[in-house]
Amino acid sequence: MNIKLNLTQSSQPLNPSFLYNKWTQYVKDNKTGYFMLSNSLEDYLPYISSAAINLYVFYAIHAKSNEGYSYYSNETISRILNVSQKTITNWNKTLQDLGLIARRAKSNSSSDTYLLPLSDFIIDLSKINNDDREVMDFLNQEGYSKRTFINLYVSSEPNKIYSYSIFERNYAVKDFKMTRKILLGKVQSINNSIEIDLNEQIMWCKINDNFCIIWNTKKKSNNNQKGRLDLVSQLDTANKIKIFKKNYPQVKM
Repeated sequence: MNIKLNLTQSSQPLNPSFLYNKWTQYVKDNKTGYFMLSNSLEDYLPYISSAAINLYVFYAIHAKSNEGYSYYSNETISRILNVSQKTITNWNKTLQDLGLIARRAKSNSSSDTYLLPLSDFIIDLSKINNDDREVMDFLNQEGYSKRTFINLYVSSEPNKIYSYSIFERNYAVKDFKMTRKILLGKVQSINNSIEIDLNEQIMWCKINDNFCIIWNTKKKSNNNQKGRLDLVSQLDTANKIKIFKKNYPQVKM
């Protein structure tokens, strides 16, 4: 029997990414502290005209991981960042106007700081303990308005209906305009699947007199939260739904 030995060199040439990879693994393994910085922050960079990004990074470093909350007085921050308190006040306003942070005043003339979402997302109401009405009231309190209610049927999950309430908040500062969308989602079971035209990718129907998008996805892997968010969030006004109904075929139930 002939045995073929593997004599090729398995190691790869080293470059600086080797160091970064090993460092991040060390930080995670030893829990020495790091924070998540979303790629969506890049969309804001052209509109942060001052060094206010330094303040944002400070808040991100010191925020609690899952809550985005921190408390430092302007006096303390100005000392750490080596700038005046007036500068910190101006930076805070910049970050608030862009929708990057929220500030909540406290009784001692100071404020709590909260990092805000940097991209649209879905809140699965079945996975939180709060009442649906409580969550909606909170979004209204935070400046969000309910725009539309959309049902979604996905062919790869024939016994489910996704229901989404679309909430929006607008931010505008000089040349900067942005609409942040939050979808409150629920899933309900249906007894019978919907008969669809397999030649069509997008259709619509009425279920219990409620508008429902039908998505005949070619790839099962497309049916994820991001895919559903990208599809549903486009129909955020009654007029867009009206146009959608004209442009796509209706499936009779």
